[in-house]
Amino acid sequence: MNIEFESPPTLQEMTLCKDDFLDSISDEGTVLALIEASVVPGLCETIEAEGLTAHCLFKGQLAEDLRDVAPYLVRLPKTSSILRQMLNEDDKPWALWDKRPGILIRSDMAGSDLVKHLRRFLRLHHGEKPFFFRFWEQASALAYFDAIASDAQKWRRWFFPFGGGVIDEILVPDLRTRSFRVFEAGPLWEGSRVPRGRFSISDAEMQALLGAKFQEDMWKMERLLRKTFPDATEDLDNDTLEKALKRSVSRMASFGVRQRAHVFRVAAWDLHSDGRFENSDRDGQLRQILEMPIGEADKMRRLAERLAELP
Repeated sequence: MNIEFESPPTLQEMTLCKDDFLDSISDEGTVLALIEASVVPGLCETIEAEGLTAHCLFKGQLAEDLRDVAPYLVRLPKTSSILRQMLNEDDKPWALWDKRPGILIRSDMAGSDLVKHLRRFLRLHHGEKPFFFRFWEQASALAYFDAIASDAQKWRRWFFPFGGGVIDEILVPDLRTRSFRVFEAGPLWEGSRVPRGRFSISDAEMQALLGAKFQEDMWKMERLLRKTFPDATEDLDNDTLEKALKRSVSRMASFGVRQRAHVFRVAAWDLHSDGRFENSDRDGQLRQILEMPIGEADKMRRLAERLAELP
């Protein structure tokens, strides 16, 4: 007999600063990292050197072929250099906080059991279409867990594996607040069941993920603009630069320019033109090129050639 509630418990969330997080873990290793090797050069070698046990989220030949870029689940002691690097914000090559290498998990489950559970979420369905879900990417994780916060069935499916055990917490670094957002399992109330069958994602959840991907791309371009053009961006606060970048992105989409590298280039042109870069051409040729029904790469080449001709 199932016990039903008018308002079933929902996903629990809190924030935790990095110092408090570090103080809350033991030396023996009560936290796991789901971390992507492509973001952490030499991750596999570091894991081996520190004598840690890692489980690749991929299996078989795929795990072999993608060894140096795949995500790995690793239980970390407090003294692990990997954990320290994940919490480090310094402007050093080994500091990982700003590089967004992955998420942290608290659980007493064996790593082999936990990775088996997590593999079920690699392939989700949106309607009849399957897609690959990179849920260890921080922007996607934050958007997704926010989106399922009121869906008790999906919450149970994530935090309470079919074969037993529990994921106590999923900790997602939030770079804007410089802290962790912590999603807690909460109680599995008496009589409740963990649903089985194909795992699907709703339209709202998909829109949240797409929105997160867009915002992540914006954030990366904003950081790259500041790093590449410090003199042109030093007097612009984050909101002003973000609004200018969004205007460039929206305008270029109307001209069929959508690749991030191309949009970044246009944003840089706009930044140095104090507005729309095409307005710097009194003959209007830049505008004409933008309106041409040609491929994106060809359009960008012609724009660059015309800009080089202008005084």
